[in-house]
Amino acid sequence: KKLLQDFRTKFGRFFGPDGQPVKTTNPHDQQKLAQASHRYKTNVDTADNKEKHAKKDLSDCKVTTQKMQAMVKQTQKAAAAASTHLRKRKSMLQDKAKSSKQRLSETAESERASARVSDTIAAFKKTADRRRGQLTQKRSSNASSTWVQGLPGVPGPLKKSLWHKMHRRRRQQIV
Repeated sequence: KKLLQDFRTKFGRFFGPDGQPVKTTNPHDQQKLAQASHRYKTNVDTADNKEKHAKKDLSDCKVTTQKMQAMVKQTQKAAAAASTHLRKRKSMLQDKAKSSKQRLSETAESERASARVSDTIAAFKKTADRRRGQLTQKRSSNASSTWVQGLPGVPGPLKKSLWHKMHRRRRQQIV
C-alpha cells in the first residue's frame, strides 16, 4: 500500500481524480502509466488477500490453541484425580495383602472341607450301588420268599409278619 501511495504521490500529476491516466499525455506514456498502476493495484490486492488468509489462519490457530489448552487443563485434572485414586488403591491393596494371608488359609481350609464332602458323597454312592446290586441278586434268586414258605409248621399271619420284617431290613440296607 505504501508503494502504491508513493507511486501516486510521485506520478499523481499524470493521473486524474478517478485514478486513470490523464488524456493530455501521449498514448504510449498513458499505456505505461496504466500498466504500472495496474501492477501496483494487483500487488496490493494480492497482499490484501494474503493478509486476509493469514488472519483467518491465525484466528483458526488461536481457536485450536484455546481448545488444546482447555483439553490440557482437563487432562491435568484427570491425571491428578487418577494419581490420587491410584494412591488410595495402593494403600488399600497393601492393607489387603496383610489380610490376604489369612484369607488364603481360610480358602485352603474350605477347599479341603469341600474335598472331604465330595469324597464322603462318593463313598455313599459306591456303597449304595453295591447294596443295590446285592439286592438285585437276592431278588433274582428268590431266596427270601422261599425260606418263609419252607417253614411248614408256622401259621400264615406269622409268615406274613416275618416277610414284612425282612422286607423292611432290605430297604434299610439300601438306604
